Amino acid sequence: MRSVITVLTLAVLLAGPLSGSADAVPGYPPMRWEEASRANYTAGRAGAIRRIVVHATHGSYRGAISWFRSPSAKASAHYIIRASDGEITQMVREADTAWHVRGANRDSIGIEHEYEPGRVGFTDAQYRSSAELVCAITRRYGLRADRATVIGHVEVPGSDHTDPGPNWSWSYYMSLVARCSGASAAAAPWIITSAASPGGAVPPPGLGPGADGAAVRSLQDRLVALGFLRAADAATAPGRFGPFTEAAVLGFQRANGVPATGYYGSLSAAAMTRTVEQAAAVPVEQLSLGARSEAVSTLQSLLRSLGHLDVVTGYFGPQTEAAVRRFQAANGVPATGVYGPLTRSALASRAR
Repeated sequence: MRSVITVLTLAVLLAGPLSGSADAVPGYPPMRWEEASRANYTAGRAGAIRRIVVHATHGSYRGAISWFRSPSAKASAHYIIRASDGEITQMVREADTAWHVRGANRDSIGIEHEYEPGRVGFTDAQYRSSAELVCAITRRYGLRADRATVIGHVEVPGSDHTDPGPNWSWSYYMSLVARCSGASAAAAPWIITSAASPGGAVPPPGLGPGADGAAVRSLQDRLVALGFLRAADAATAPGRFGPFTEAAVLGFQRANGVPATGYYGSLSAAAMTRTVEQAAAVPVEQLSLGARSEAVSTLQSLLRSLGHLDVVTGYFGPQTEAAVRRFQAANGVPATGVYGPLTRSALASRAR
């Protein structure tokens, strides 16, 4: 690592700052620089940057770097983030056009996250490192740090890819983005009403731009709680369906396989109901060895239904810890044995 940084520093001193490189921009997290093959990206850009696309490698960190350095790849991303410790490698300057998502390369920045099904899952260090990078990018280009700007590869219109996939926790990720971007509820108070508990009522369908009232406020609550709407943006027009709410609905629709119209209709309401039911079925608090509660019983029941545990006792002992590890390993989550945000998200996607 030290030798790589030394070489890069020498290159900057001799040749001046790399155009678009994070090394020349204050506020970016530390990173390595390994340029992708010039056969795999386009120099310059044909449009302004307006979105960030989240990818999963479905292969190792070093393998992805090697692939993007090969002229035969015909693909690249601006950044790749390692799972084990969140290390970032930049491979294409932001001023240049990486080939990471057909139809959206010209106006986007692509971030790959190391992920190998059954072997390497998304990690907390990776989420935090990526969130810090996203915050720096949004600040640099004056973008909103929300789900209208930060999207998955699967959400790009016309995409035939499914990454980052069901094991990627959008709600956790966007909560980290909100914290480092200064868009947290502490910066812009927003008291959630109907979405305060997982079992709260889902807003009825039939809401679109220009609508206002309690139903719109309920929809905004849900979108804030799920990470698709910033509290700061919701607070600008509580109870009114304006541009921020429309963008959040679009993000929710794309993430849930609903036609992206920006109108909250019956299909969106059904998707919202499914999301709420899944969230209501799993414990909310963090659980670990030694805990004893009704939430532990609920967790054990779910693990038993999925074939990872045989008994329900209400006590989080070694058997439950081992069962959590098995579930985590099978679902691309770091096998820590602790039931936290990443495990909760994976379990919610499987609870029916």
